Amino acid sequence: MRFTLALLHDLARFDRHRTPKLLALYLVVFRMKYDPDVVTVLHTAEEGVIQPGSALATVRLADGHSLMPEVFDLDVEFDVDVEDVATAYGPAGRHGRPWGSLANRLRATHKAVVEYCNGLLSIATDYAEHGSEV
Repeated sequence: MRFTLALLHDLARFDRHRTPKLLALYLVVFRMKYDPDVVTVLHTAEEGVIQPGSALATVRLADGHSLMPEVFDLDVEFDVDVEDVATAYGPAGRHGRPWGSLANRLRATHKAVVEYCNGLLSIATDYAEHGSEV
């Protein structure tokens, strides 16, 4: 098992360092509450990589009003991803990152490694028990 994990680690390390990766903020959730009598929404950001200097929302305030939490509340969540990430239809059938958030991708990677290691151990056990019959 230790050799298997070392092998996976070496392969992952080689792959990570083969080419430099630039990181970017990826907008995952964008929710906005506003008073339509005070705030007119002109533009809102969509899920995806946020480019430097880009606006998440553009709004116009009615005369005599200030931008305060009572009239405008923005709730956003970001994830970190590689800059050249491409959006596609994922397993859930919606457009976005195919495997969801970084946490979901790490869980999927962990599950794959565990299943791979358990498979190798099962093969080794069968071979130890049955020899060349396997």
